[in-house]
Amino acid sequence: MHAMLFSALHLPPLPVVVDIVDRDDHKIVSDSSAESSHSIIAALIDYSSMAVSKDCNNARMADQFKLLRMFHDDLQKLDLEGPIEPIYNFFCHHTRLWIASYPVPNSAGTFFKPHDYVVCGDKIHRDMMGYAKSQLYHHTEGKQTLNTEANVEYMDLLRTCARWLKVEAAFDVYENNETDY
Repeated sequence: MHAMLFSALHLPPLPVVVDIVDRDDHKIVSDSSAESSHSIIAALIDYSSMAVSKDCNNARMADQFKLLRMFHDDLQKLDLEGPIEPIYNFFCHHTRLWIASYPVPNSAGTFFKPHDYVVCGDKIHRDMMGYAKSQLYHHTEGKQTLNTEANVEYMDLLRTCARWLKVEAAFDVYENNETDY
């Protein structure tokens, strides 16, 4: 189910810094590992669906609609033809806000690996390839093509997805969200 959800998410998979904790003694084994932001969001969705009240979920969803509008407004101001680092930082900022919208206890904040961290073939690169493929169909209805060779750089895929999202944002399809969730 999460794969289908992430195919429509406006946030691509990013390398989030995570702690690896030993299951037996609960001590941190590594404090500089990376995991896909989609894995983090999936865990937050699972937590919210089981441990959070309807009122709390309604408030979160209302906040997320505001975040989505802010994302699209900010995206319109972003230069997608310039250096890649501001584009990456834009997605990190908005992913951080999205993650923070979930009511999770003991959340210390979200940090990301540098923009050049992801390498071809690693888990986050593979997640990005799958995400970009789904975005291709979501935003272009298959009318465009996407280079899906294994050596396509993560940042090239990120820029391509940002371009598709920016075209969608120009239509401002999220104008009316005054709905009871």
